[in-house]
Amino acid sequence: MFKKISKLLSLLVITAFLTTVVSAGSLTDISGNKNQTAIQYLYDKGVISGYPDGTFQADKTVNRAELIKILVGGKGITPSVSDYKNCFPDVKEQWFAPYICYAKTENWISGYPDGTFKPEKEVNKVEALKMLVNSQGYELPTEVSEQLYTDVDNKAWYASFVQVAKSKGLLEESSGSLGASNPMKRGGISENIFRAMIISEKGLTSFSEFEINLYLVSKVVDGDTIDVSMNGKTVRVRLIGVDTPETVGPNEPVGCFGKEASDIAKLKLLNQKVVLEADESQGDKDKYDRLLRYVILVDGTNFNEWLISNGYGHEYTYDKAYKYQEDFQDAELNASESKVGLWADNACSSDSESDSTTSNDGYKFYVSSKAKSKYYCETDPAWEELSKANLLEYDSEEELKKDFPNLVLNQEC
Repeated sequence: MFKKISKLLSLLVITAFLTTVVSAGSLTDISGNKNQTAIQYLYDKGVISGYPDGTFQADKTVNRAELIKILVGGKGITPSVSDYKNCFPDVKEQWFAPYICYAKTENWISGYPDGTFKPEKEVNKVEALKMLVNSQGYELPTEVSEQLYTDVDNKAWYASFVQVAKSKGLLEESSGSLGASNPMKRGGISENIFRAMIISEKGLTSFSEFEINLYLVSKVVDGDTIDVSMNGKTVRVRLIGVDTPETVGPNEPVGCFGKEASDIAKLKLLNQKVVLEADESQGDKDKYDRLLRYVILVDGTNFNEWLISNGYGHEYTYDKAYKYQEDFQDAELNASESKVGLWADNACSSDSESDSTTSNDGYKFYVSSKAKSKYYCETDPAWEELSKANLLEYDSEEELKKDFPNLVLNQEC
């Protein structure tokens, strides 16, 4: 049998983590953190913020007053102290009083056996889970028969909340000890909230339905090529429909806006978990044995398209039309008209870009009739990847440059 907990929030949205926290341009201390994907997701959504120094401090604990303020604020309510005060002996008219008293009226909390709330006390894991489960409107079992964790008493008041959180996949721990009485840390509660939000946003019954499709980005090769961890192996992935300037090719200069494209890919993807979407029209792999995929961020953003929209790369059709071709082409048009990224005035004007028409005499050159950024010398094996249907051959670089004056040589002859 189940009893229905009143539905307090359909989706938990947090407007601030702590009263002292302010918005920062980026979080400088989350790279490599086990909760990085969750923290970045909530940060990008404007759900949480960093400290004034740009850090997040994932290992810092959260106290009871702070967590209640997050949950009440997430409901879009700012209770006044005139209406909500004096609900516990230690909660009178302080800054946190209206939030705590409001939560009490909504039956989120009941306080300690001695009648106090202890607002400045660190909130432990099971207390935080109770608040989160209540806020999501999940149903609670009337009893818990299975052994959930070694440190969770099935008869304890919190057992039903732990069972729901575990069944929904909100918890990082699958077995062993939960750390039920341990203080809740910022990174940990971010993970729990992130999972609850994904369940709600995707219409899932548990987070495991989403997690099975997530892959960790272990390396960013350049803007359009990454490595992911898949079934215990490192697999290289080439992003479909986008071409960013080269940064790592042997014996070739860094392309215009190549460093910027690589840097933004590292910022957005490195050590993050992503969804990989295949496209039957493009096949599973390219000739270099790289998986061909769309990289989807956990918030649903198609990163391939995002690169084009923000001027970090060109739309690229290799051979056949692909699933999102029209969207990507529109994204490029909008980026060029808006002059963002590599489309900005003088973005690609630098002394590093040289006209090599006199040093590459005697070679043939190849280019796609639909090229937006590069052409190729016959000694560069990359030209063989060009679509044969669109392939153009020139007897000299000078002739090619007359037809394609704005293209850059991919690799010196």
